[in-house]
Amino acid sequence: MHDICIIGTNPPCPRCSLLKKIVEELAADENLVADVRHITYTAPEAVHFAQSYGLIPGTAKDVAKVLGQRIDLSEFNKQNAQDYANESKPYESYNNFGWSYGLDEFLRPYEDAAEKSGILMTPILMINGKLIHAGSVPAIENIKKWLIMVHKQ
Repeated sequence: MHDICIIGTNPPCPRCSLLKKIVEELAADENLVADVRHITYTAPEAVHFAQSYGLIPGTAKDVAKVLGQRIDLSEFNKQNAQDYANESKPYESYNNFGWSYGLDEFLRPYEDAAEKSGILMTPILMINGKLIHAGSVPAIENIKKWLIMVHKQ
């Protein structure tokens, strides 16, 4: 059995919830026997995992704090979500969590600055103890590719 872990917030934010749902459904589609679980980024397992990469686990808000900034989600409005509607479409069948591609784009500067800030940013996708992706919801095609590679192992 493969261990697939989404490290995120508690309760899970829209990005973590969506990533877990996509992974669960794509793993099932690939007949991949896997335990797909969510753990909070403050859990000892998450802290130990991030430390193995020389980082600490955190959120976009944690990255912003290191940068001396504050994330104001009121700046992320419905127009921003509408601007990215086409990019959000591939995720629609999985998404009942309020996530949009525009949300990831709004948080992208923090994803880009996370590692330099010493933070492994949520959502974090870990497969069999290895870091696969961190900081955003990856493209569905990439998730599928990663799961196929694991299935072949």
